[in-house]
Amino acid sequence: MASIPPARTLQCLFYNDDDCVNFLLEKGILYNDVCCPSGHKRVRLENHRWRCSLKNCRRSRTIFKDTIFEDAKIGPGRIIEAAYHWLNDSSHKQIMSITGLEKPTITSLLAQFREIIASNIKECSDKIGGPGIVVEIDETAFGRRKYNVGHVVKETWVFGGVERTKERRIFARVVPNRSRKTLFAIIKECVADGSIIYSDMWAAYASIERDLNMEHGSVNHSTNFKDQETEVHTNTIEGNWNGFKIKILPRNRSQDRMQDHIYERIWKRQNNDTLWDSFIRCLSEFAVTKA
Repeated sequence: MASIPPARTLQCLFYNDDDCVNFLLEKGILYNDVCCPSGHKRVRLENHRWRCSLKNCRRSRTIFKDTIFEDAKIGPGRIIEAAYHWLNDSSHKQIMSITGLEKPTITSLLAQFREIIASNIKECSDKIGGPGIVVEIDETAFGRRKYNVGHVVKETWVFGGVERTKERRIFARVVPNRSRKTLFAIIKECVADGSIIYSDMWAAYASIERDLNMEHGSVNHSTNFKDQETEVHTNTIEGNWNGFKIKILPRNRSQDRMQDHIYERIWKRQNNDTLWDSFIRCLSEFAVTKA
């Protein structure tokens, strides 16, 4: 099954709000309670509201309540269109060009999409690794450049790990520092007991075996990328960092924005084979959570 359906098959959702509303109702994303709080039957109005049919009640409620479509200044079809191109990893400028939407609108929508998947993501809800499974850990700096040129003026540190399995489950956290206390707390939270930890020679990792009771191997990057005797390396997690740095632009690397963009990369990777269906499911679960 394709990760994302061809755009031509979704044109009716993008450019016909009635079709889009019916689709969203069918998927359980929009408010669809046909009874009002008094227990009377509601009727659906043309302006996308439910209204009680009883004359002495007449309570009404928008079908967009508690969703990203509530109070939106554009139709639901345009929002779904923007989401579609975001799922395809189109850039901010590309989405603006394709949809014709203004920059502030796109910026706001993308932030809301990231909020939705952040509430759904399973990163660290299940610990990665496990008995006998190697987990590579590493910390890396994401630099920012003033006006995207010149010397790095600020950096955000991220600590993460990836397991050496087919699924390559991963965690990644923005951290205020690289102290032993900070990193060990995250390892305890995100890595299952019995895992085998591989790392570089950063001093904070020296007591992993003693304090975390996990087998630990390390590689000295000042001499080799891979230890010639033990074959320990951290190339997998470093490859993930390279992918993150390609996708997360310098302007999004501040302490307050970085984590949401990391969640986006992890979520898209976790749902790589079912991006469209997974996002629609996220919209439905997000609506239920807020209701």
